[in-house]
Amino acid sequence: MLTLKALTGLFLVVFFFLSNLSSSSFSAAPLLESSSHSNHTLFIKS
Repeated sequence: MLTLKALTGLFLVVFFFLSNLSSSSFSAAPLLESSSHSNHTLFIKS
């Protein structure tokens, strides 16, 4: 239980850090490229 909770917390921190880094590249990406990535990001966030 504790290891699972620690791994989940670590994953959330890493994902939050990566999403902040990639937010600038996503905003600069073309509409077609951002729309193709939107389904992947929505799937991860949900």
